[in-house]
Amino acid sequence: MRAHRPVARLAFCVALLGGFLAAPAPAAAVDPIPGTPLPPEPPAIVLPSHVTDATAFDIDRDGTRDLVVVTSSEADPGLAAVQAWYVDDVTMGGSAASAGKAVPLRRSASGDELLLGIGRDRIDSEGMIAVELDEPARLLRAHRSGREILLVAVIGTEGQLYGPCCLTIWEVVDTDRTLELRLVADTQSLAREVVAADMDADGTDELLVNEGDSERPVLDLGLLRWDGDRFQRTAFTIPGVSGCCAAILDAGETDGAPGAEVLLTGLVGSVVSGPTGLRRVSLRLGEPFVERADTGEVLAAHALSLETGPAVLTADGSILFLWSWPRDGEATRLAARTSGGAPSAVFGVGAETRIVAGVAFQDPGSVLVLPGDLGGGAGRSTSFVRDTRAAAFAATIQGDLAALLTPFFGIIPEGLPRVGEVYVFGGRFVRPVPDPDVLAEVGSLALLPGLEPVGTVGPSRAWVALMTELSAFARPGPYSPPVVELAARNPSTVRLVAASSIVEPEIDGSHLTPTFLGVAPDPDHPTGLIVGNEAAFAEIEGPPGTTVWWRTRGTPTGQLIIGPEGVARIRLLEAAGPNAPDGSGATASVWLVTPAGHAYYGTWRIRVYRQPPALAITPNDELLNFSPRVAGETVPGATVTVDGAQVEVAVDGSFEAPVSVGFLPTELRVVAVDPVGNRSERVVSVVWPIDYRRLPFVPLAVLLTVAAAVVLFLRRPDTGPGRRTPDDGATFEDFGG
Repeated sequence: MRAHRPVARLAFCVALLGGFLAAPAPAAAVDPIPGTPLPPEPPAIVLPSHVTDATAFDIDRDGTRDLVVVTSSEADPGLAAVQAWYVDDVTMGGSAASAGKAVPLRRSASGDELLLGIGRDRIDSEGMIAVELDEPARLLRAHRSGREILLVAVIGTEGQLYGPCCLTIWEVVDTDRTLELRLVADTQSLAREVVAADMDADGTDELLVNEGDSERPVLDLGLLRWDGDRFQRTAFTIPGVSGCCAAILDAGETDGAPGAEVLLTGLVGSVVSGPTGLRRVSLRLGEPFVERADTGEVLAAHALSLETGPAVLTADGSILFLWSWPRDGEATRLAARTSGGAPSAVFGVGAETRIVAGVAFQDPGSVLVLPGDLGGGAGRSTSFVRDTRAAAFAATIQGDLAALLTPFFGIIPEGLPRVGEVYVFGGRFVRPVPDPDVLAEVGSLALLPGLEPVGTVGPSRAWVALMTELSAFARPGPYSPPVVELAARNPSTVRLVAASSIVEPEIDGSHLTPTFLGVAPDPDHPTGLIVGNEAAFAEIEGPPGTTVWWRTRGTPTGQLIIGPEGVARIRLLEAAGPNAPDGSGATASVWLVTPAGHAYYGTWRIRVYRQPPALAITPNDELLNFSPRVAGETVPGATVTVDGAQVEVAVDGSFEAPVSVGFLPTELRVVAVDPVGNRSERVVSVVWPIDYRRLPFVPLAVLLTVAAAVVLFLRRPDTGPGRRTPDDGATFEDFGG
């Protein structure tokens, strides 16, 4: 027996020491939190050019609208030109769009430029100067003999001595898909605004020009009339109206007589003493005629065509007023209604006339729709239409992104296929319907933040041209495709997207669900995230060309464009480091806009988490245990090792593992590591097969004594009479020989 005691003691010591020397479990790598990919979209075509204005117009007269843009010159990117993109074919994979040659844009040189030699190198033999890209040049639709034509008006530049000059107007003409610019007006005068309206009802539009000078106490206007070859200018003034503060508001039929009228603001504020109110310019016997209505201060005005006849809608910022204003008569107020905001648009005619009053400053996802007569009663009451996507999306945007990512508000020119004329406000649209008991029909579409629909183009109007400002857009990131890099080097661009994509709204309320790496769900906040010593990343899977912005509090805004592989990874939070205090962190936000104008966003609180995970060991009360196990419970998602071996953890955090131990007590180390690397340890002592430590002391001593006696008895040499060998009867002498 003595020979076996050192071995038993050594085995016990080794087992005990092994429990303490078991290799600790390594810090668990944070498993990714899977996200949801964005829905796929048909490919968008980005036109790689600097665009300052664009319109959808059938320039080649083939019955299909094309895209005409004011863009950078092919010879000199710093100069302006006019270019047409012809969309001939539509396939499932995209659109066959071809670009015509860009035609350089010119204007009359100002007196400063001619006398002082400013820009002399750009002045040609005709006294024209090449237009720089940052000079205001606008495409303008007009009618001549009932046929729609396209004009480009160049307002000019700010002169050093003689003031701004000079309004130059060109007609854009296509000949066998080659553009030409024909000079139709060279006014040598200032221009702030230009509007086209058929003021004499002869099928040919006149152009009314706001030539107001901020230093003159009168409003200077110019009337341009077509003489069969060019526009001829007639100048006139409106006294009592400061040129600084007047503006052209709308044009249309308002007085019941043939021909359209132009509505202008009167004096705004008290810059110049004089009567306030609305001004109306009409054409009488070929001469301009000005009327004034005592409507009070006017911030907005629209011409309406109601069942009862023409009317004028005005607003002072909070109340809408409806006026009847017959020719040579006084303006009579028909109705008034509190709107909470100025009217954004009027569309529809007769009983289907609808007034849209935007209240975006109160609720970015709502709009007020009213009948044209501002009436009330059953079926014609005020209708607030809200969209939680726009409201929630806009509520998260702050700082420099607020203007860039504002959901689109406005009218899509000529409407959308299968939708028609609509007014869009933050992911929703309204359109007039003939039912007198229904104010408007409402539908959903993409939020279109930072995008302005130019119009539909191509066969069946299947493509929508969207204009966007890339100067505030994303810097090209490592995932940017070449075409986007080319577009991003310019201040703005135009893209062609499938109309079918635009009329599909965002899914899941525009909430972005990226795949997260380096973080884990916050156990205390359902929508939060926790991080240990790793950096936090978000991986976004979406259509190529999608622009992504992200910001973590206290850091600059990051920007990139998803490349052709359709995946982008962004760093939301730098690694915290081992000394970062528990609870520190920041709020990270991500916004993105797909090529088709779908907008998604997400905001998450990411905090450093230093709390050791809960670790409870389930006690074993069984005296006999022929299958020893270690069981317990920890936080869900944790990694658990028992005696250095990893064990499976259930979804609820419970675990159970068999262990190999002997008769003597063995101490095992249980280690739990939560998803972000925090550790907890417990030591459990296990014995097999009888846990004699649970017996009372006296029975235990007796049991051990009996057990020892049995062992000794079984192992001692037996000399009793019952176990003799043949040699046991020999005598001493027999041995001695």
